[in-house]
Amino acid sequence: MTNPKDSKTLKDFERHQVGVFLIPLLQRRESIEETLNLFDASNENIGILSRATHLFKAKLEDFEPLRQVLLKNQEFIHVEVMHQSSDLGISYQILARHKSGKELYYDGVLYRLTEIIHASEFGLWEIEKLGGYKGSFDPVVLEFEKSLCEIIPSLHVYSHTSYPFYTASLTKWDDIGFRVKGDPHLRLICRDMNYLTITALIFSERGKDYDVYLGERTSTLQMIAHETFDSMEIRDFIELAEQQRKILHVVKSDTIMEMAGATSPFYKLTLKHKNWNSIKSSWKTLREVRKLLALFNLLIQAYDKVIENRWAYFNGPRQIWFSGEEQDNQEQIQHPCVNFFIAKLEDAAITDLSEKPSEPMFTSKHKELRNLVKIIGEELAPTMDDENTLLTVFQTEFSLYAVWLALLALIISLFSIGISLFLTSL
Repeated sequence: MTNPKDSKTLKDFERHQVGVFLIPLLQRRESIEETLNLFDASNENIGILSRATHLFKAKLEDFEPLRQVLLKNQEFIHVEVMHQSSDLGISYQILARHKSGKELYYDGVLYRLTEIIHASEFGLWEIEKLGGYKGSFDPVVLEFEKSLCEIIPSLHVYSHTSYPFYTASLTKWDDIGFRVKGDPHLRLICRDMNYLTITALIFSERGKDYDVYLGERTSTLQMIAHETFDSMEIRDFIELAEQQRKILHVVKSDTIMEMAGATSPFYKLTLKHKNWNSIKSSWKTLREVRKLLALFNLLIQAYDKVIENRWAYFNGPRQIWFSGEEQDNQEQIQHPCVNFFIAKLEDAAITDLSEKPSEPMFTSKHKELRNLVKIIGEELAPTMDDENTLLTVFQTEFSLYAVWLALLALIISLFSIGISLFLTSL
């Protein structure tokens, strides 16, 4: 077998940057809360995740205003809308070629900036010379974002996510020292020793890590795109959960006012009635929060399954359409596959190969969602107890008032009978 350190087994070395703008060009077909309501305790719910082409539909006219704006931007020398499946499987995307030679692809949800670094063959030992840590900021993305802001006024500059990485194709895995089954993908963690990071007043760390992906280019880009999309989805679910927590805090603050109504004197019936209605409204709100909390737990369980199986997603052709629905062969659907294996590149040699595929990149976001939902659950329980107590207090007090009123009515009735008998006896 050829020595991997001596053979030029790699080619098509490219640098990419993938991310999303915080406000997408395309409109989501269902709200994030509507998506959450699809989860069912009787199902695994895996199919509700990673549905980019179900949630976002593209048409040629969706990109025309952006194309017109980009044509006026002198930083881009070529702009076109392509009827071509994107990394997410969306049927249209816009291509903006920068005067630097970099190309930015945007399908209305996710962008990818690509730059060819080395088109011909090269060896493992040349990666450190060709690659390197370049940071997560690229002025081409910023220039594109400025044009996008003209179409989406509520979008602000620098409001995009970014994940930079490299890709390279290889002809034979055994040329770099591997025997494989199927079509694996490998993420090489490389280190650029030209960087020095100050970690404390007198301490520093040399080097910055960057990723190089080896394997079939198209599926590699699709897998990274869908992990980025899932990160965006989880971010939106976190935002929804935070909204529920704010609602919960409002209910908790209202409890103090409601308690004042419960302890107010009898003659303040207007105040009591007002707070009684407030309690009923709070109880209804808490029930809705509790319902969404149960759905969030189903969502977390579905993502747990994806993480446990160490899945990624790639695109495949769509095979069925509704009657009357436009058939677009460029629109694709998502299928699960094995995620990337991980290894390190040190001194032109691959080391520390993982025994299992890696967990998805959105795992940390998933943990953030899990912790937030747990906190909401811990805050919800005592709040519901307080509202239940107040509900009981008001019901008891109103019941007591009803008894008093009944006694008063009885007394008045007896007094009326007495007067009537007295008058009759005269």
